[in-house]
Amino acid sequence: MKEVVKINSEDSNLIERKFYEHAAGKDNVAFLMHDKDIAWETLQHYIDVVESRFFELEKTKERLSKKYEPKEFVGKSYNYSFDFNDESITYEMA
Repeated sequence: MKEVVKINSEDSNLIERKFYEHAAGKDNVAFLMHDKDIAWETLQHYIDVVESRFFELEKTKERLSKKYEPKEFVGKSYNYSFDFNDESITYEMA
């Protein structure tokens, strides 16, 4: 079973921003890891930022997936994915 649920623009923009912030942070850390002259404290700071962004992303994904969860999926095992172009979440039974 598969169902596509439209979400409001603010929620779509929020989760999309969190995806991009996390990805940008990961890219920055990957770049900095190749700099042999970077101070460990500086690198650790950026790693901490990425971990924090990942936590925020996962909590937001969980909150929004539950907010729009179709009734027939409640209490069941399913996967979901966000589509920012269509401002929707696709739910699919696991």
